[in-house]
This record gives sequence, C-alpha cells and structure tokens, in this order.
Amino acid sequence: MKIGDPKPLGSVSAVSAREREKARAAASSGGAAGGRTVSDSASVMGIPEAEITPRVRDALMQLMGEVADLRREVSAMRERLRESEELADRDPLIPVLNRRAFVRELSRTIAYARRYNEPAGLVYFDLDNFKQVNDAHGHAAGDAALHHLAKLVLDNVRESDIVGRLGGDELGVILARADEATARAKAASLAALVSGKPASFEGKDIPLTISVGAISFTGDDQPDEALARADRAMYEAKRGGPA
Repeated sequence: MKIGDPKPLGSVSAVSAREREKARAAASSGGAAGGRTVSDSASVMGIPEAEITPRVRDALMQLMGEVADLRREVSAMRERLRESEELADRDPLIPVLNRRAFVRELSRTIAYARRYNEPAGLVYFDLDNFKQVNDAHGHAAGDAALHHLAKLVLDNVRESDIVGRLGGDELGVILARADEATARAKAASLAALVSGKPASFEGKDIPLTISVGAISFTGDDQPDEALARADRAMYEAKRGGPA
C-alpha cells in the first residue's frame, strides 16, 4: 500500500469486529462475576444466610448437634455388635473358638478345598486322664490345664490355622493347605510338646499327655463327617496308648 492511499475497507471491518467481540466478552465476564457473588453467599444446610433468623439458626445448630450425636451412637453400636459377635464365637473358658464357630470355619475350609482342589488337615485331640487331674487337684487345676494346653497349641500353629474347643477336654485344629502327612506330623509334634511341658498349678507341676487323630480332606467331606473321621482316629490312638 502506498503512503496516502486510504485503508482498505476490509481492515476497518476487521477492527470493528474485534472491538465488538471484546465488548461482548467484557459484558459476559461482568455477568459471570455477578453470578459468583450470588452463589458464593454463605448458607447453612443449603439455606442462604440472609434468610436465616436467629431462632432458625439455633434450631439448625441443635439439629446438626443431634445428627452428630446419632452418628456417634451408631458407631458405638457397631463396635458393640462387632465385640458381641467375637464373644459369641469364643469359648467361655479358654481363648479359642467354640464348637459352633469351629464347625463354621471347617465348612468354609472344606468349601475352599473343594473349589481349589487343595487339601486341608484336621487334628482332633483330648487330654488323657483328664478326670484324674480334676479328682486329684480340683476343677480349678483342670481349668488351668486346659488353659495351658490351649496356649501351647496356639503358640505352635500358624496364624492361618484355626483352633477350637469341641467339648470338655477335646480340641481341634484346622490346618490350611496341609495333606495328611503334614497333619499327622503336626499332631505328633503337638503331642510331644504337651508331654514335655507340664502344666503348673499352685506351685505344682501337672504332667499332661494327649491322644491325637489327624486326617486330611479335599472338599468331599461334610463338616460332621470330617469331625467324625478325626474323632475315630483320635480314639484309635487313645486305645493304643497316649500319643
């Protein structure tokens, strides 16, 4: 373009268009700012602060406090329920599962063995001559002997193994992922451990022995059938003398 020539009409049009666009953007920005002013206003439970009277505010605060109290009560109830469920599974005398909970866990182990075709072991044992312990030393000594036995077993099985009291002086151990040879070896080691570590009561040592039966299963058994087989194995060992 030569000096002195008039600007092309297209350039004037482009400048004007840009100015109009800036004006629209400014107007739009101002509207958005106005909208933020409204939306950013304080509110309580969704009610704008300007609409809340002192009495309404007091009522809302009281309601919010009551909701917080209810939440704490629900949390405490859940914790009590969890503790109650744990207590319902525990034997009342020694720190192992009761028979009901043990059978439930045995059912789960059998189902797992069936699904994944993995063996599991079951050890069943009782104290030999337990009646004589009670007769000679008293029932408190018998309770102490059961506590001693439970501690020995719990201290010498894996965390994945499950210990339960099946009745009287009879205990069971579920051995996860254990074939029959492994179950028998664990039974023998527990028997040797018990016979080598007498219980103590009022300064006196009380020698203990156990008779042990051990089986394995892969999912074909029902819980009562597995327990019955292990029980028979235990009584066979008892007839042959303490393990």
